[in-house]
Amino acid sequence: MNNNSILETFRMIADEFKEISDEVVIKWIELTRPFVSSLRFLRLRPQALVYLTAHRLKLNQLTADESEGGAQEVSSISDDGATINYAVNKINMDLSDAALRKTEYGLMFLVMRQPILKV
Repeated sequence: MNNNSILETFRMIADEFKEISDEVVIKWIELTRPFVSSLRFLRLRPQALVYLTAHRLKLNQLTADESEGGAQEVSSISDDGATINYAVNKINMDLSDAALRKTEYGLMFLVMRQPILKV
């Protein structure tokens, strides 16, 4: 499935992100792609990719909502009287089951990850 088909599915499933440009969503999809195994999900990989991408975007949004500075937190290093402040990305990229349960998209990803028994 190509990026346009995946993007179309993303737009249908995750309507709450309609303000995010297609280019940004496609970048998030590409960043998430390595975490979704084609061997595990087989023909459902595109849908699993959409759910995991939406989950990561939702966590990013929730993290940004927690602080005025967005998904960044300021850290600093001091050495010999000089202090350097810098921003650190604090987006939670934890893909554990507990983290996936934090969003409806993560829950759907977990459901899809369950083995399917053929009768």
